[in-house]
Amino acid sequence: MTPKFTVNMVPLDGPMPNLALMKLSAWHKEQGHKVTLKGTGGYDHVYLSCVFSENAARARSAKVMWEALGAEVTLGGSGVGYDNRLPEEVENIKPDYDLYGYDYSMGFTSRGCIRACPFCIVPKKEGRMMDHHPVEHFHHPEHEKIILLDNNFMASPRWRENIQYIQEHKLMVNFSQGLDIRIMDDEQGAALAATKCYNWKFTTPQIHFAFDDPKIEPAVRRGIDILERNGVKPYKLMFYVLVGFNTDIEQDLHRIETLHDLGCLAYVMRYHKDDSRLNDLARWVNRRLHKVVPFNQYDSSVRGSA
Repeated sequence: MTPKFTVNMVPLDGPMPNLALMKLSAWHKEQGHKVTLKGTGGYDHVYLSCVFSENAARARSAKVMWEALGAEVTLGGSGVGYDNRLPEEVENIKPDYDLYGYDYSMGFTSRGCIRACPFCIVPKKEGRMMDHHPVEHFHHPEHEKIILLDNNFMASPRWRENIQYIQEHKLMVNFSQGLDIRIMDDEQGAALAATKCYNWKFTTPQIHFAFDDPKIEPAVRRGIDILERNGVKPYKLMFYVLVGFNTDIEQDLHRIETLHDLGCLAYVMRYHKDDSRLNDLARWVNRRLHKVVPFNQYDSSVRGSA
C-alpha cells in the first residue's frame, strides 16, 4: 500500500485553536492526506504558525529543525510578516474542528477595520473594513458556541444579519477581539442584550471592549450608559486596556480605576513586556489583586506571569 502524504500542523503561540491551521487541515484531508497536530517524527510537509512576534525566533528555529528532518516547511502568521495569505480555496473552506477537538466554531465575518490605531497590525495586514463570511459559513451545526475573530464586528455592514443568525440558533458567542465602544448606540445595545455573550472559555457571561486611548473616555462612559439602559449590566463588560504604548502610569491607572468605579472589569494588555512597572500593573489588575491592595502598596516582589 502506498503511504499517505503526511502533514503536521504546529501552532507556536497560546492555547486557542489556530484557525489557519484548521483550514489547512480541512483542505489536506479533502486531498486524502494524513494530518497530525503537533506531532513528532517524519512528515512530508510541516506548517508552522506564529501569530505573535515574540515567538518569531522560536518559529524560525523550528523551521530549521523540521527542514533538517527532511520535511518541506511553510512558516506563516502575523508574527513573522504581514504578507502571509492562505490560498483562496483554503481560505474559503470550513475549518477542520476535529483537529483540536473543541466544541465551538470560530471564524471571521469581516476583515479589516474602520480604525487605523497606530499600535495595531490590522491596517497593514488586512486594510479597510470588508465583509468576509456569514456565520453559517463556518458554524458547525453541532456546535452551540462560537468565537468570532472580527477586528470590529459591529462596524461591519452585515453585523445585523450575523447577530440575528447567532440569536436564532441560540448560540453562545465570544467576541474575542473586543467590540468598539465608540460606535455603540441603542440598536447595538439592544442586540447585545438579546445575545448570549460569553468570555472565550464560555464560563462567564461577558462582552469585551477596549479602552486603549485615554482620549476616548467620554465615549467609554457613554457606551456603558447605553448598554446599561438596554439591559447589559456593567459587571458583564470587560475592557482591554493597552499600556506601554503612548501613556504613562498615571494615565493607565486612571483608566483602570475609571472602569472599576463604573462597575466594569479591566484587563491590562502590555505593548512591551520588558517594563517591570507595567508587568506589576498587569499582574495587579489581571489577577484581581486590586480588590485587596492599592497599587501603591502592591508588593512587586511577588512575581509570576501576568
